[in-house]
Amino acid sequence: MALANSSTQRHPRTHNLGELPWYGHIIGAVVFAIPFIWLAVWVFSLGFMSDAHAMFTAKVLLALDRGRLEFVGFAYPPLPFLLTLLYPSPLTASLWSALAAGATAWLLWQHLWQNRLSTAVNVLLLIAMAITSSSAYVATQSLDEMSTLLFFLLAWRFFLRFTRRRETWAGFAAGLVLGVGFFFHAYALLFGMLYALATPFFRSVPPDVPPRKRWQALLTSSIIVTFPSLLAFATWTYINWLFTGNAWRFLAEPASPVYAFLHPVATPVYGFVAGFRSVVDDLLHMPLVLAIGVIVAVSTPERLFTYLIAPLVILLVRAMGLAYPTTFAVGTLSVMALAALPRRTSARWNILLVPAAILHMTIGLFAPPAQALTSEWGMFLLQGTPRQVDLREQTIAQRFRLAPARSILADDHTAYRFIARAGTARPFLLPVDPDFVSAVQAPRRFVRYVLVAEQLLPGDALAPRYTFRAPPGFTLDASWPGWRLYRRIDVPPLLVK
Repeated sequence: MALANSSTQRHPRTHNLGELPWYGHIIGAVVFAIPFIWLAVWVFSLGFMSDAHAMFTAKVLLALDRGRLEFVGFAYPPLPFLLTLLYPSPLTASLWSALAAGATAWLLWQHLWQNRLSTAVNVLLLIAMAITSSSAYVATQSLDEMSTLLFFLLAWRFFLRFTRRRETWAGFAAGLVLGVGFFFHAYALLFGMLYALATPFFRSVPPDVPPRKRWQALLTSSIIVTFPSLLAFATWTYINWLFTGNAWRFLAEPASPVYAFLHPVATPVYGFVAGFRSVVDDLLHMPLVLAIGVIVAVSTPERLFTYLIAPLVILLVRAMGLAYPTTFAVGTLSVMALAALPRRTSARWNILLVPAAILHMTIGLFAPPAQALTSEWGMFLLQGTPRQVDLREQTIAQRFRLAPARSILADDHTAYRFIARAGTARPFLLPVDPDFVSAVQAPRRFVRYVLVAEQLLPGDALAPRYTFRAPPGFTLDASWPGWRLYRRIDVPPLLVK
């Protein structure tokens, strides 16, 4: 009887959500996605559009308008572009992102359901992680990053089955999921490598295996986990080399995370010390993540390395000088922290978890990390009114939409937001067009207007030539923060009536 009571206290919930039929999981994911879907639609109605979703939409519109779907196929990451292809709009990408957020929340809820905390506390933990401004941004405005977080979590679940239950297929499934994740985000490769390094901390070898063969068994287990993601990376680089002559071309795509200088808000960090400070700053804004780290260290110290996988990846990326935006870092740390919360966590930890969750929500909503994107997004959510920059972009894009075909010389490395808002790439002469190089040299022969970004970004062919001087035969038609539009002297103004 004592043993029965002990078992009841250890597992107070009599059913396992993981044993639901497949349609039960789909229903659960959709239900958890409803708040994110509502937020995505509301934000879209106010005119907000993230850079990532603008890029996906612009690339899809370019492929459709030119009748060249291979433009999408060679863009990186390919799967967000293909999902946006179903209906070219930033809202499409936001809805897919919201569904991925719902699926992630559902998987995390399944994990939380197995601990010994009350339902109310588990709900508080999940809400605290989800409603911060950074988490809301990733959940609705970053399809590539949100989908990657979902695949990280799926891979983690398979990884635990591989190491705890010794199911070899689950190890391969974990690697396969991370391999698919690579086609959403390049950093999935790094997580695959760290999962492989974590395998010896989880995977136990039968005692009858000779000591000299134990390392071989652990090495084989690590290879099972990391091989699919390495294969995905090798395959994609080979395809790029085969069809473009440059194996690393996909890393120069504006939507690639390695293209760090596209967004000033994602300024890279150089060096280990600076990278370490940036990770610590992110963690100090996330009290609940720190609280879960304390619980892991006390309850299951042998699993502390796995809790540290997420901050280690962020530190590694930033120390190399690449971009790991704060919004993505907050999402990564939040998901991996909840997934690492030990199942044996009992109510005695409420004294730490509840205050940490409340403080976490307060900081996340009203004092997010001091970064332009998170601060601007947070103010936008709190005010609930259209931003002037969005209204201006919409007005200008609608005027661009009325221009004749191929009459505006632009570079989609920088002009993607106007293409997305215009809903067509038809008025623009872009780098994929055969006449683009000639048009850059002699715009007067090919186009009526030249759209130039004032900020010099890698790959932009127009800014170095025409940022502060009009092309021969052109005059300044209009200017607004960050942009200049030149018109040929013999054509009517496009923006100025």
